[in-house]
Amino acid sequence: MKNKKIYIVSTFVIIEVAFLFAILFSPKFSNELCWFSVLTAFLFSLFWIKNQKFAWITICALLFTVASDFCLEMLNPIKQSLAMSFFSIVQILYAIRLFLMLSTKKWKIISVCVRIVACLIAEILVIVVLQDKIDYLSMISLFYYANLIINVIYGFCCLKKEPLLAFGLLFFLLCDTVVGLNVAIGTYISVPADSFIYKLAHTPFNLAWTFYVPAQTLLSLSISKEKN
Repeated sequence: MKNKKIYIVSTFVIIEVAFLFAILFSPKFSNELCWFSVLTAFLFSLFWIKNQKFAWITICALLFTVASDFCLEMLNPIKQSLAMSFFSIVQILYAIRLFLMLSTKKWKIISVCVRIVACLIAEILVIVVLQDKIDYLSMISLFYYANLIINVIYGFCCLKKEPLLAFGLLFFLLCDTVVGLNVAIGTYISVPADSFIYKLAHTPFNLAWTFYVPAQTLLSLSISKEKN
């Protein structure tokens, strides 16, 4: 049984590494390759549905991630607002997983309060900064991003217990920081073309997916360990 598990995990990691290299070096088919790399992470997670009591939470999160990236990578024109709505559900699901990992009622109450305050600050910030440029996409994106940041923080609070989850969420954050800058520059904000932020958002290779493939791989792997 142990050897079988090692074989399945190793095969999955090799496939995802192959996807990453193909995404970086085969731009002609990058959209399809991107989506199939996320779909593969979801399908891999189904092997471990009985492994952990709350594995279904991560599996559902990966499923909504598949739906989100379908809106962005496979549809033409892309459905950004729908994708960000799905991504918000993804982060809420990871928030539930992290909430259930907290050991005491006190810390659970604190985590909920911190999350609510962070989301309120994010929405107030987007209203103040964008003013007449505000729209649903900017509002839902900041709600999503605030939850992702909180998830990363709580993920690293549980680093010893769930290192794959913590680093998976961190790579998720790095990916979406790059994507967010790419969308915001020219749409919501203006920055000089020779600035570091502009260059970070417009790298000559797919920097966002360089972070994103490892993110989905680690998040899927985070439920592959045994119950104990």
